[in-house]
Amino acid sequence: IGNLTELRKLEVGGTHITSVPDALNKLTHLEFFDIMDTPVTVLPKDMSQLIHLKYVDIDETAVVDVSPLVGLPIQRLIADYNEGIQIDTIAQHTTLKELSLSGCFITSIPKDFANLQSLVKLNLSNNQLTTVSGLKSPLRHVRQLSLAKNQLTDSAADIQKLFPYASIAGLKLTAK
Repeated sequence: IGNLTELRKLEVGGTHITSVPDALNKLTHLEFFDIMDTPVTVLPKDMSQLIHLKYVDIDETAVVDVSPLVGLPIQRLIADYNEGIQIDTIAQHTTLKELSLSGCFITSIPKDFANLQSLVKLNLSNNQLTTVSGLKSPLRHVRQLSLAKNQLTDSAADIQKLFPYASIAGLKLTAK
């Protein structure tokens, strides 16, 4: 794979690959990386040469550590149904415009998610959230927000303060 240095799109989702070779780092023009629905559990430790990588789909894998992606210009990260994903490091991905963490058993939003000021679309549906008030400041650029199938106790007004310009989809509030 390391010889395909001009490759821009690597899509192996739905296959039976079990690991991603370290040679992935040689694909310096790679923009799109999809390993969704594979038994992959870890990303290569060094992905620093993937300076054009914009789209990563690790949906329905067992990848929990996304720290190898820190510092890359990723704009879209899809990590749905990755139970145990370490969401704290996601806050370091300040170039993200779209983030989907549906079905990841998330119980709270890290306050550092406020660093994701480029975020336009956020999907936190199908989790175990009871509040979104963990954010330390509003995410003013979020336009699409999905919080469906959580057990939120926040008022709609409190949610609107943290996501002031969002079109909120799938909001389910429970009684306090």
